[in-house]
Amino acid sequence: MLISSQWQFLLFLGSVLLGWLIHPAHGTTTDQVFDVQLARDNNGGDCDAHLSVVNLMSSEVEAMVKAATDAINTLLTAPEGSALKGRKERLRIAMMAEKLWKIKYTKLKLTVEDKNSIKTLDAIKKNYGKIQEYIDDPNASDGGKFRFACDDSWAQRVEKLPTDLHFQYVQYKKGTPVKEVDILKGDKEFDYAWYNTGGKTIEQQYMTFQNGWHPDGPCQGGTREVNGKEYEPIQAQTQQERIMIYFCPIVWKMKESLASSAKNVKKKDLLDDYRTPSSVLLHEMTHQLFRSQDTTYGWKGCVNKITTADDAVGNADTYTFFGMAMYMDKWWWDSGRAQSPPFIA
Repeated sequence: MLISSQWQFLLFLGSVLLGWLIHPAHGTTTDQVFDVQLARDNNGGDCDAHLSVVNLMSSEVEAMVKAATDAINTLLTAPEGSALKGRKERLRIAMMAEKLWKIKYTKLKLTVEDKNSIKTLDAIKKNYGKIQEYIDDPNASDGGKFRFACDDSWAQRVEKLPTDLHFQYVQYKKGTPVKEVDILKGDKEFDYAWYNTGGKTIEQQYMTFQNGWHPDGPCQGGTREVNGKEYEPIQAQTQQERIMIYFCPIVWKMKESLASSAKNVKKKDLLDDYRTPSSVLLHEMTHQLFRSQDTTYGWKGCVNKITTADDAVGNADTYTFFGMAMYMDKWWWDSGRAQSPPFIA
């Protein structure tokens, strides 16, 4: 016979289990992984209007990282049993890896045995692992959690309080609008600017056309070439010295969820068209966590402009496209478009 407290415990446990069945776990939310900027923080770059999409991103990044890592492990592991077992899936992965990572694979077993190619895949796997390690424990990284901002208005506010400098600077608290900082006013006043401290003096940093910044804000500065065409404005940037990732307005016009979009893929759709905020975040995290470069953008750039494995390993977008393609595994993407799996591999 159960006493009252035991009955209450069982009822509670039952309700918890039922809740799990009705509302399955969605993985890590972005605000657990990043210091997501909100209006109450008074730092600019507020994400209040985009929180529902923002909090999907980290779990989708995890899903892409897992899919990519599993795919690499498949290529590095000899098939068991029949040579035909899992051959179609191996071929899907091998063809994509050959296109993006410039590796060689055996045509019979569909495994990677070439020493240089193994070295390449090991390096890629290690880099994907760094992303997962950060998601698992963001506070363990240098500087703790990265900040995440939803637009470039963070650059309209003072970032640091130089308490070690002369008293005249102490009045400028973090979050002070740039327009109110007298020391940032010169021959030309900028709405967008930031400053940090350099030794015993203020090192002023302004937006310039030369380094991709612009007087009207970072998101208005610079262009990038995607698939052979000039593409403006930029999607996002990573500020490594301030441990921050921020998005530009164009990102919020993308498909919101890779998981939802993957259900509606049609034959011959471009892989480029399935970029989502989560895929942009994966791209930017490669900059923060292992200093990847923007050698080229877009599918065509990754396939045609990059010719060596070393360059592929160092290019941010290559990680994004491989992760997306491995995640959306019901389709073959080695042409850059959705293709139905072949009847015979």
